[in-house]
Amino acid sequence: MVNIKSPRFIYHITSRSNYNKLLTDGTLRMSEDLFCGQGVFASELNNIFKNSANAWKGKSLLEEIIKFTNKDNGSIVILKIPTSSLDMDKLYVRSHNIMGKFCYSDEVHNAVAKLYYKCQSLGQWKNYSKNLKKIYFKFLGKQTNKNISNHLCQLTPAKDSNILKQRKHALEYIYKDNIPMSVVTKIGEVNTSKLRKTNAYDDTKPIKSLFSSLLEGTPEQKGTLFINY
Repeated sequence: MVNIKSPRFIYHITSRSNYNKLLTDGTLRMSEDLFCGQGVFASELNNIFKNSANAWKGKSLLEEIIKFTNKDNGSIVILKIPTSSLDMDKLYVRSHNIMGKFCYSDEVHNAVAKLYYKCQSLGQWKNYSKNLKKIYFKFLGKQTNKNISNHLCQLTPAKDSNILKQRKHALEYIYKDNIPMSVVTKIGEVNTSKLRKTNAYDDTKPIKSLFSSLLEGTPEQKGTLFINY
């Protein structure tokens, strides 16, 4: 088996308003995930640029990341985290190819759609996340391939991610602890509302243009050449 080392850096994308809170707090704190509990969620850029296009059925993973991060349609910030500053025993990966295949399977997707439209019609969203989690775990319990449920819920240690990388999976890194901001570097910021009003925002390939602007002047900008949608 080819020995693929863990990346030197992982990257966390957040909103400007949340970044200001991180600076005040001094800590990049874990957030809650429906599948695997708490963690700091990040990416290895070259991997996510090369492999995210087909990770979600009919959707681009990079578009989903930006949509989730940029809910107020303002500025987004990208942070660089050296893995040398982390406890590698706390660093895990999750394949978005596996996650997308599960979430967009007919049974799961239909159940989630019914929940969404029910909440929308009633105008009641209070228990949406709780009920969504119930749906996911109901179908995870029915999985005959336990490797899928184990991977999504218990995750795969980053040091054991070789086979996923060889199969060109889009990987998300999950660190199971808070990270002090003293080891985190902001390397880019872009206002998406302004981008849309200038020639810098190419409507034919908006995500590629957005990340190129976000990473302008950094070595990481070269990786945006791998984005092909």
